[in-house]
Amino acid sequence: MNAEYCPPNFVDRELTDGRIINGEWRDVVDGENGAIVAGSRMGARNAALAISNHRDYLKDFVNGPGALTYQNSVVRFRQGLITEDVLHTELEELLCDNPEEFEAE
Repeated sequence: MNAEYCPPNFVDRELTDGRIINGEWRDVVDGENGAIVAGSRMGARNAALAISNHRDYLKDFVNGPGALTYQNSVVRFRQGLITEDVLHTELEELLCDNPEEFEAE
């Protein structure tokens, strides 16, 4: 065992007579300043809920005020619903109607 990573007496150990000696790791995770806190569940999915809300916000934005005129054509092409020729035709038509959207910033 490498003492650098696991100091002596840190892990539980069993004596030859079968008794278990608790390791010092328990002092690290138990107690008032320990890493494990007893009590009821904490958090209650707040992170998952926040992520879902953010996903919905982005979805609404890119399908609303942040929508690009060509995004539906590209999605339909990637889903195999239109051919590359149809995509190019639609993009050319959009470019003629909305040249500012295709300009580099």
